[in-house]
Amino acid sequence: MSRAGQAPKLRRENRIRSVHASLAIENNTLSLDQVTAVFSGKRVLGPAREIRKAGKKGTKSALSQHQVAILRQCRTETAIGELMAIAERRDRTKFRNQIRKPLLDAGWVEMTLPDKPNSRLQKFRLTKAGQSALSSSA
Repeated sequence: MSRAGQAPKLRRENRIRSVHASLAIENNTLSLDQVTAVFSGKRVLGPAREIRKAGKKGTKSALSQHQVAILRQCRTETAIGELMAIAERRDRTKFRNQIRKPLLDAGWVEMTLPDKPNSRLQKFRLTKAGQSALSSSA
């Protein structure tokens, strides 16, 4: 598998490990496998309170209207400036943290130049997972 193809999987795995570590600090007893199952939407045997907490730390349950609009726009390769205009954002850092990063972490959007994330030529495009997320939110 190419490095570009592995990036969403690696981001997801890193997010799961991060959530697991955060929960462990809070004395949550869920294993890494259980947290992974929660992220995948599977049923998990364990304390209900801890499972709910893992789910809340994992992902938001619904896409914002800006995220849906960005996913639609990313059907074609789109530059960061256009995406920020769609989301009505001017602050690149807030846009990156609140809009772009969650879409990349979920594997719904990918960079056209994954080896050069800060390139002025960087664009974003919809993935197959993004297409299914978009169709389920419509």
